[in-house]
Amino acid sequence: MARARTRRERGIDYWPGFVDALSTLILGIIFMLTVFVVVQYYLSQEVAGKDTALQRLNAQIAQLTELKDKVSEIYVDYKGSVFNQALINTLELEGMIEIAEAVCLSAAARKESRGSHYHNDHPERDDNNFLKHSMVYLRDGKAVLEYSGVTLGQFPVKERVY
Repeated sequence: MARARTRRERGIDYWPGFVDALSTLILGIIFMLTVFVVVQYYLSQEVAGKDTALQRLNAQIAQLTELKDKVSEIYVDYKGSVFNQALINTLELEGMIEIAEAVCLSAAARKESRGSHYHNDHPERDDNNFLKHSMVYLRDGKAVLEYSGVTLGQFPVKERVY
């Protein structure tokens, strides 16, 4: 009995509390690192998404240029002038490719969001730099982007809110 009493009177055993505190600290550090990794992942996706959108748009412009070269090589067998659907389809295809190229060039040049044209990297409207019309002309078989001014009417310029 005397021996049992001396064991209890030796002092307080700090080891279990130390282990609990250390494990809580380690769990806290792991949690903070996990939060850091998740934030870093989403931030890198956001930054990469901006670059990839512009890269995809430039790749589409290159594809449209290739298609335009291939369309010029199309040969229409039927030479009739009445209901020549092959000729109509070829002319419409050429027009659609030229319009798609004009839209892609205009979209790549604008660094703003306006109306239904939304850019992830430029979510705000920029009337100071882009309150103008995008004009695309064919010069020497190449699409050239220019701008023309906007004639403002009686209504003030403001953002559309739906």
